[in-house]
Parts: sequence; C-alpha cells; structure tokens
Amino acid sequence: MKDNLKYPEQIESNINTKVQLKVDTNLKIEYAYSTNEEDFKTSCEIIDDLDENPDVEVIYAGEKVLYTHLSFVSSDNLLENMANNAYEYGEYAESYSSELDSLEKEHKDNLDKLIAEYLDNNLAQPTFFTVKNVNKITVAEFRKEFC
Repeated sequence: MKDNLKYPEQIESNINTKVQLKVDTNLKIEYAYSTNEEDFKTSCEIIDDLDENPDVEVIYAGEKVLYTHLSFVSSDNLLENMANNAYEYGEYAESYSSELDSLEKEHKDNLDKLIAEYLDNNLAQPTFFTVKNVNKITVAEFRKEFC
C-alpha cells in the first residue's frame, strides 16, 4: 500500500472525471481523501471506509493545507490585550498603550516569529488541516492507485 505523501500533482478533471497526474519532483504535497466531500482522511482510512461502504462510487481528493504555530500567532491581538490590561491603571497607562499601538509592522512580524519559534521548540505542530483543490475521482481509480 502506498502512503499518501505524493509529489505535487496537478489533478485535472475532464468531462468523465478521469484524473491525469502530472509530476513535479521538486516538492511534496500531501493529499487527503473523502467519500462525502466534508470529512477528509488518509488513503488508508478511506480504504477502510470503502470496505465498510461498498456502494461509494466517487472519492474526493484534495491537497492538504497544513498549519504551523505561526498560522495562529497574532502580535496585534497580544498587544491589544496588553493595552486593555493596562487600561485599568487609567491615565498612567496611556503612554504605555500608545507605545504598544505605535509598533511598526516589521517589529510585530518579528514578535510573531519569536513566539512561533518558542512554540515550535516546545510544542508539537497542529495536526489538523484544511483541503484545497478538491477533485472527484472514481473508486476504481482510487483503488488502482492505493490498493
């Protein structure tokens, strides 16, 4: 059984929903598969689903969009939260809040990277994903590739 790490493939659906694979050996793209166009899984999990549901005729194949900690780090939110927390000290905190607001984009980007680097070194990356470039393939085509 093949794993679902593949070289980049551009899946082009024609009128008959047949799939043509074009290989570019420079990068790898990971694919996810679904029987309902909502719940995407690995190829092994879909094979199990097909064994349990033999009436399925179409598989949806899409490129995984993986996330990292940096995907969710926002220095804007952090700085806004800090300014809001300082607000309880009244006018004494105004200059501090103004300084936080005046940080340049370059400095905010550096802060985002610093926080993400810390998380990268101390936590596992997120394991969830979204899917893009979804195309239909027949179960027969899927089985030919993975079984």
